[in-house]
Amino acid sequence: MEGGVVIGKYFTNFIKFIVFILLLLLLILFIFYPSIVHSLPNTVTVGPYINNYKTLNDALNAVADGGTIYILYKSTPYLFENIEIDKNVTIIGTEGWNGNLPIISCSETSLPFIIVDSPYTLQLKNLKFQSSYDKTIIESKTSSLLIDNVSFKYSYPIIIKSPTIDSPLNITIKNSHFEINMPQIDLSTQVNGTITFENNSFSGDSLKIKNYECDINITNNTFSNSGIIVNPDSNGLVEVNGNTLGGSRLTIKSFSSKDIEFKLNKMLSSNIYIYNYDLNNTLYINQNWWGSSNGPSDCTSLVVEGNVDYSNWALDENFISFSDEVPKIYYKISGKSTLKNSFSHNNIKVDLLYDNNIYKTTYTDSQGYFTITDVEPNLYNLRFEYQNYQTVTQQVYVNNKDLIVDIELPYITSLFDLNNDSQVTTEDLNFLCNSFGLTSSDANFNPRYDLNRNDKIDILDLLMILRYKGDI
Repeated sequence: MEGGVVIGKYFTNFIKFIVFILLLLLLILFIFYPSIVHSLPNTVTVGPYINNYKTLNDALNAVADGGTIYILYKSTPYLFENIEIDKNVTIIGTEGWNGNLPIISCSETSLPFIIVDSPYTLQLKNLKFQSSYDKTIIESKTSSLLIDNVSFKYSYPIIIKSPTIDSPLNITIKNSHFEINMPQIDLSTQVNGTITFENNSFSGDSLKIKNYECDINITNNTFSNSGIIVNPDSNGLVEVNGNTLGGSRLTIKSFSSKDIEFKLNKMLSSNIYIYNYDLNNTLYINQNWWGSSNGPSDCTSLVVEGNVDYSNWALDENFISFSDEVPKIYYKISGKSTLKNSFSHNNIKVDLLYDNNIYKTTYTDSQGYFTITDVEPNLYNLRFEYQNYQTVTQQVYVNNKDLIVDIELPYITSLFDLNNDSQVTTEDLNFLCNSFGLTSSDANFNPRYDLNRNDKIDILDLLMILRYKGDI
């Protein structure tokens, strides 16, 4: 009896020891590997409903690194406190039933509403920021930032600063609207990479730039009663190409003109002010359309100060010809043309037509690639031809850049009409069957029966003709 009591006592102690070890292991996992114990969701939602987060801060704390925060539309603006991005995150607004986007209003403090620092990335999409308080919405010190379809009104929208960790910039701001105040680029340390403004609209103050060796591309934007200011000590390429600058006022002001490329823009404002305060470099404002073939002389009001060259202008709004005899700008059309269900795509004829006349001709290689060089800006038709395949014609507009065009040519009845009787019948199938198994190395090999151009007459050719006849 006493032996049984002793065994029971040892067994109880053993069970307690096992439980202790398990609890200790769980504690270690919780401390050193919290993601195993609790994994954050990849998506969370901010909105007015019961299961939604009510603040952007709470949503940011709840979402996983690299995750997405959705902000639901509601009829009244959200009022959020300032946030500091401490992970890689995407913030997306969702449209309401009326097509409107969520509106975010910010707390009235002097600090930026959103601060994003390296190494974290931020993507903002489909949102409206509206605040009457003079504060910065976004202060960016990261190398990776995307702003897409975001509207800013009244407040200072964004200040782009040098990243705290040295890495190439990849910053894109596109499809967005800026009203009253404009973005600022204020790079204080040398940095590589690119900052791109594309397809935005600016209305109000001027876009302010202080560059430090990165490439800044300002392309296909619309400026109304606005402009561009390149601040003192700016150093690095600033390309201003393909924009429309209108309204009652346009201001271009440069303190550092060495690396500014300002061309192929539409200068349509009724009052244009151009100032070059760089005493050592000329500011070139050439090859732009001023609303008339007479160029700047037809401007209602044009004020120019400093060393500015605007002597060469576009004679048309498509930038085809210019006022002086500068060398013409040529472009390249390249791409890939393929034959449907074919293994080889060489010798497809590619014609570039201008006014229904052949301007240039080339042929594809075995992979279907082609290149047409030295193409002047204009409107053309690109025609692709190959025997027994449908001819395809596509209109192309060569303007400010090289073009890439990819085309597939469908086959037509004649490809399968092997006996040339203008119809596809069993007799055509017999022709192919009689040559079945032959390859291009055989003396009696007929490439006409190699429908898919793989240098042999095989089951794939039979399938092509059977499928076309509708037998399979």
